[in-house]
Amino acid sequence: MKIIRKTTSTCPECLRKISADIIEDKDNVYMIKECLKHGMFKVLLAKDISSYNQLSNAYFSVNSSNGRFISSSKQEDFILMLTYRCNLNCSICYTDSNNIKYKDPSIDEIKKAISGLKKSRIFLFGGEPTVREDLPQIIKTIIKSQNFPALFTNGIKLQDLSYCKKLKECGLKEVRLSFDSFDDKDYNKIRGISLLKEKLKTLHNLERLKIPTTLEVTVLRGINDKSINSLLDYAVNHNFIKGIFFRHYTYLGRKGFNYEKSYTLFELVDLVANQTKNKISKKDIISFQKLIYIYYKLINKRKCFHDLIYFLYRKDKNYITLKHLFNLNKLDSKIDCLLKSKKLKKSDFYLSLMTSLNIKSLFLLKEILHLFLKSSFSKEFNASEIQSNLLFIGFQTLCNAYTIDLELTKNCTSGILLPGKIENRCEGHVLHNF
Repeated sequence: MKIIRKTTSTCPECLRKISADIIEDKDNVYMIKECLKHGMFKVLLAKDISSYNQLSNAYFSVNSSNGRFISSSKQEDFILMLTYRCNLNCSICYTDSNNIKYKDPSIDEIKKAISGLKKSRIFLFGGEPTVREDLPQIIKTIIKSQNFPALFTNGIKLQDLSYCKKLKECGLKEVRLSFDSFDDKDYNKIRGISLLKEKLKTLHNLERLKIPTTLEVTVLRGINDKSINSLLDYAVNHNFIKGIFFRHYTYLGRKGFNYEKSYTLFELVDLVANQTKNKISKKDIISFQKLIYIYYKLINKRKCFHDLIYFLYRKDKNYITLKHLFNLNKLDSKIDCLLKSKKLKKSDFYLSLMTSLNIKSLFLLKEILHLFLKSSFSKEFNASEIQSNLLFIGFQTLCNAYTIDLELTKNCTSGILLPGKIENRCEGHVLHNF
């Protein structure tokens, strides 16, 4: 057993903050912690020591100074909890909607919550935000404040084309749609109801109105984990889809399944790699994350350790990956040199990027430069800015009381807007349930 680093976590029983060690044990990475009242906990974090160590070393190299972990910047994305009410009762709802007493914030309270923010992305969250009759007015309020609304939704109400159109006319910039499968059997197991017909109708409306959309896929072991290719194929062949996120079963709120149904981060990556027959490979994803860590540091934006991103290029009703665009071995070597340098420079970063392009991919130079430069200099960069030929894919594990690493939450990408204050998203989920 080897200690990788020390941190602080929580007791899963009483939520008291306690010391924790991140350790290597055989081929796995665990968090070990002990509560004086509830005893010892050994929590699996990763089954892939090599990938974990590569990313951990790169992440802490970029985000540490004089041996101390530091946050990269102020938060630019914020969660606005509009309600705990919902028109569904999913057994895996991590906000435990419909069971929590909560006074929906008024328009005036929302104005107060977002005052002082400008050109930030405001995630409209729930429960289900569309159960609020004043959602169009809320969107207008956010637009008027010069911020950018993004709607997290189950999509049930967006089946109504006129309603969907009204939200867009009010200024809705992007939709994050929960979409687990193209098989109603999976929805019945996960959500307790057949939903595919409703989901497809909503997708049709979003495409018709050209509303930038990201699919949010909650992956459960043994249920919908064989749906990867069908989801990818749909996303690749519909340009209004800007991204697809594969998330693990969070094990917060209503715990409708055993913890064993939850995937670890690198298991999600393995799942996609295996089902795409390594066309989307773990090795390439790991290399790209190190690049992203450097890039986000250079543009002074936060990057979550538990959130991996990658991108595909749509071509001839199919896609090509980064291995076709870059000499990844060459790029990886340059990235490692950048990580060892005493001072990161944008010029060195872009030089490494450009000199690693494959000659056959020079036609992509414009798209790549647009992607990196736009997000570098524009605080309001959002899904609508992503070119139609690019598709982001992501892998994410949200913190729960078992896995939360309070050292890493310092770099949490989203804050929760509360009356008079902004709370850390991860700590809000785990410690206070908002």
